[in-house]
Amino acid sequence: LSDRDNILKSSESIHKSATQLLQVADEQLERNRAYQSGVKFNERKYLESVVVPQGVSLDWPTESRRVTSKFGDTINRDSAHSGLDIDAKVPGDNDDIMASEKGEVIRVSSDTRSGNYVCIKHSEKVTTYYMHLQSVNVKKGQKVSKGEVIGTMGSTGHSDGVHLHFEVRIDN
Repeated sequence: LSDRDNILKSSESIHKSATQLLQVADEQLERNRAYQSGVKFNERKYLESVVVPQGVSLDWPTESRRVTSKFGDTINRDSAHSGLDIDAKVPGDNDDIMASEKGEVIRVSSDTRSGNYVCIKHSEKVTTYYMHLQSVNVKKGQKVSKGEVIGTMGSTGHSDGVHLHFEVRIDN
């Protein structure tokens, strides 16, 4: 191989290594942020479940694992993102949204920012929010089981496309 070819090959290898390193650093940063807020991540690339204070174990709320915006992101935003945006398994589809843990539906509402949304209280301090829903299958006061379908993914409110905005709120 010529010097030029060797340099190109080395450059590609360095780029690949740097990309992998950035991914690992990004995942570590995410785990550190979670640790600081009391949320524990497992070691998989995407969450299967999260253990939060009070012994509440939250399952992933959709079949899709594609996160399009992470907690804390500031890209194209005026402030840090307050949850996770999860894309549909097939982009544009209205996937089922499932309760991440058993609890009581304390709010079913709609507004211009969140669109149609559901709020579930899982313990004295842990609540989850499911926003931008196309349809809602639950009512305020209803008890839900972990994995129960509570609605479908949508693009209501301030949204750039079909997705779920998922938030976990821990009250101190």
